[in-house]
Amino acid sequence: MARPRSTKQRKQYGLRIDPQLMRELAHLSVDEQKWLNELTEEAICDLLKKYRTSRRARANRMSKDVTYREYTISSTPLHLLESGKWRPEIVISSEREGVVTARPYADETTYLTEEAADNHGIQLGQDIIDGKAPELPGNDDDNELCNR
Repeated sequence: MARPRSTKQRKQYGLRIDPQLMRELAHLSVDEQKWLNELTEEAICDLLKKYRTSRRARANRMSKDVTYREYTISSTPLHLLESGKWRPEIVISSEREGVVTARPYADETTYLTEEAADNHGIQLGQDIIDGKAPELPGNDDDNELCNR
């Protein structure tokens, strides 16, 4: 191929892939004039987006809203497919003078059940509002690796 390889840092992995899929990918590589690695990374990013969207959609269906003081805490626990555990994710929102502000928070603590993660998320939101919890990083999808 005429295109130069990316200077992006890479790590090598050994995978077992169906030979027919690999042949089709090799043909696509030639047709699209892209490196196999480039197409593979594109496919992985698409797969991650698909599952990320699916998990968030499920979480949004199970969202729990609690009003605390003048704030609304929306808890949408995230199911971690790899471990089967749940991680609290919340959004704290408020309305002042007709302007709604919302800020997402995620806690890296994991729980065995969705209910436990949900309860922790609500308590965490209350602690943040009361100034009893340290500032946690918000969820920033713009920092995701596969942001295409």
